[in-house]
Amino acid sequence: MSPEAASMARDLTAAAKRSPEDLSELLAKVETPEQAATLQSASEYLTEQQLIDAGSAELIQARLADLGMSSATAGATSSGGIFSNTLVQVGLVAVGVGGIAAAAGGGGGGGGGGGGSSSPPATEPTPPVVTPPIADPVNPVVAPPVTGPAPSLVSTPTAREYTFTGGMEITGIQAAHARNYTGSSAKVAVLDTGFYSDHPELSGQFSGFYNAYTGSELAADAGDFDGHGTHVAGIIAAKANDYMGVGYAPDTKLLGARIGDANGDLAVTTQQLADAFRWARGKGADFVNNSYGPDAFASTFTVAQVEAGLRPMIDEFRTGAQNHVIYVWANGNSGSDKQPSLYAALPQLFPELKANWVAVANIDSSTGQLHATSQRCGDAKDWCISAPGTNISAPSNVGDDYYAVLTGTSMAAPAVTGTLAVLKDAFPMLTNEQLVTRLFVTANKTGVYANADLYGQGLMDADQASMPLGPMSLASASGEVAPLSTTTLRMGGAFGTSNPLQGVQVMALDVQGAGFITDLGGVVQTRNYRYDLVAATDRMARQAPRQVSAGNGMTLTFSNNVVYGGAMDNMVMGFADADGMTTRFGMVSDVDILAGGLNFAGLSQQKVSFAAPYWMSETDESAFGLHQGFGLAGGSLSFTAMSSAERAGAAMSYSYNLTEAYAPVLEVGIVNGKDSLFGTETSGALGFSDKTETRFVGVRGEYNRNDLTLFHSAYMGQSDVSARGLISGVDTVVTSSWLVGGKFDHGIRQFGLIVAQPLKVESANTNLSFIDGYQNGAYTMNSVNVDLAPTGRQINTELYFATSSRAIKDIKLSLMRMDQPGHNAAANADHVATLSLGTSF
Repeated sequence: MSPEAASMARDLTAAAKRSPEDLSELLAKVETPEQAATLQSASEYLTEQQLIDAGSAELIQARLADLGMSSATAGATSSGGIFSNTLVQVGLVAVGVGGIAAAAGGGGGGGGGGGGSSSPPATEPTPPVVTPPIADPVNPVVAPPVTGPAPSLVSTPTAREYTFTGGMEITGIQAAHARNYTGSSAKVAVLDTGFYSDHPELSGQFSGFYNAYTGSELAADAGDFDGHGTHVAGIIAAKANDYMGVGYAPDTKLLGARIGDANGDLAVTTQQLADAFRWARGKGADFVNNSYGPDAFASTFTVAQVEAGLRPMIDEFRTGAQNHVIYVWANGNSGSDKQPSLYAALPQLFPELKANWVAVANIDSSTGQLHATSQRCGDAKDWCISAPGTNISAPSNVGDDYYAVLTGTSMAAPAVTGTLAVLKDAFPMLTNEQLVTRLFVTANKTGVYANADLYGQGLMDADQASMPLGPMSLASASGEVAPLSTTTLRMGGAFGTSNPLQGVQVMALDVQGAGFITDLGGVVQTRNYRYDLVAATDRMARQAPRQVSAGNGMTLTFSNNVVYGGAMDNMVMGFADADGMTTRFGMVSDVDILAGGLNFAGLSQQKVSFAAPYWMSETDESAFGLHQGFGLAGGSLSFTAMSSAERAGAAMSYSYNLTEAYAPVLEVGIVNGKDSLFGTETSGALGFSDKTETRFVGVRGEYNRNDLTLFHSAYMGQSDVSARGLISGVDTVVTSSWLVGGKFDHGIRQFGLIVAQPLKVESANTNLSFIDGYQNGAYTMNSVNVDLAPTGRQINTELYFATSSRAIKDIKLSLMRMDQPGHNAAANADHVATLSLGTSF
């Protein structure tokens, strides 16, 4: 076709859309033989492509006859109806509403039926009459004319777009859009009358076109002469642009297959319809929307009859199902006393299609119930769902900024198709069949929607469908799965009160395997630091250790807990000989007593110790210990072994008198614990083993000069622990603890200063491996390294005073400041004052 003929074909099509008068006026301008030849070429193209209706074709042929040109054959061919029935669009009551221009009608009508591949009948079947719904006239609110610049895309549909479209308020689609699920991951095919793809709401939304009559894939050959297809496409994918309405999946890509002829009738043959489905599958369609169907019921035919009459389609449906294509069908508009139409109920005869089939009934959102014209779910209830399809505003084929309001299951079906596209966006790790199951399981089945005969699986709920389904689980790189609800991590006191996993984004899986990003910090049970004043008072009120001698180097060192009825909490037996060998053993709660060193029991409100803090990390622990010392090279070599319910270990130390007043002690040791990492508790997908091994080294010492004693102690440890679940590896955990201070004894008065850092984790590099997304058919794994060390360093500064009087046996006062309590750098300093008065009776 020449450029002149192509230009004239476009002009003829536009004029025919407007009115017969406009077309006649354009034809009157064709006068010369050259113009007549161009008109004939354009006419032949339009007739072949079925781009004009019969009336327009007659006007063109009449003008050609006037010009002495031979007539081209006009009109579309059609085949016999399926089982003597015809395909009908199932949208009703077309009412145009003006955008920029004026109101205009759209939609409606039925069409020629699709037949088998045998020879078509000589005459076209008469389209059936589509009964209007029993409802008040549709009077939608018309938006004022738009006179500003062209609309631009917005990230999330606006409230007025939802309102303009109508019905969406009962579907929960707004919540799904707010979660950034808008259908961008899906491809949706629409088989319908054609598409006005230049409409501002649909421009750029199509990724392919197909003409079922000719096989053409040109956009120009998929035009819409009825308006039904444009309306349906708009319900699925009208843009989010803060302009008039919006589709359920505004970011999805459409594949438009025209199955309507130049009169807007659905006149395709069975083979042509099967070819359209095959084209959609070949283009990668996930979901195929079908807002049409024969005026027939599955129950009136046998499997053999349908197989014979629709063999090309049945074969294609089976192939499509094997390739995970989902077919969405409108139930029909013959009233709620009728079963779904044949296509919607096809799995009744072919159960192998059930997992890939969705039938849709029409809900009137103003009443929340089945519209009077909608056919029930009935025999298709197992694969049928309900959605709003009443008074739905969507783009019209009349022109830019024109919209039509239609009612019918034709409008309900694309609401479901668009929602499935949204779920595809949300859960790309699920198969399309699983998405259908999800939509069915999460549908609203309460109240009237519990009636499966009418509503099938219930009222579609995109909000619930896009949220977790059932309990959530966390999966590790090794495939180990644990419930999210039972996954906890409570760090031991040495780790402080911060949340080291805050901000680590992992994907948790619901019962279907759908993934949801969650902050792993949510499973951490942080310790809210609170100074234990009761325990501090208990420590101050305790009796200072006393030692009695039995002669011959034998001693007994003991202390009683006067707060708890005088129960013994330390009892150590000691032996010493003239060669410098010493032995001490017994039950202790203060390790310093076993080592024979300085002890703060009954003076400090802190649980401070010169000995390694790894022996006892809990406040109420006690252990059996043995300390053996030997004289060596002018100093003393000692071995210590201790065992408690939680841990056991051994250490070796060496002390040497640097001066008469100062003898530092160097110590190394190893402790095996059974309380994980310093009391850390884990469960579920996060797990540290209960057993740890800690190696430590430290130095401690006292300087004594008359009534003044200065002291220091510092220890560092390395701990190893195994892990499981999301924790794929833990480096050696490094810890530290130290104290310095002094005391002055002046008769019955004692003054003391202690500056101490409680046991603190310096580094604990942990590798976490977890699912964080989905790509190319598989979950994607991510690994991050997290340092579990706290953010700060707690420093306790304590001043204490102790004395006695004739009336009061013990008077003790302690003032303490705690900087960065809980090893939390952001925590404000705490201050504590404790007074203890004791007497005997």
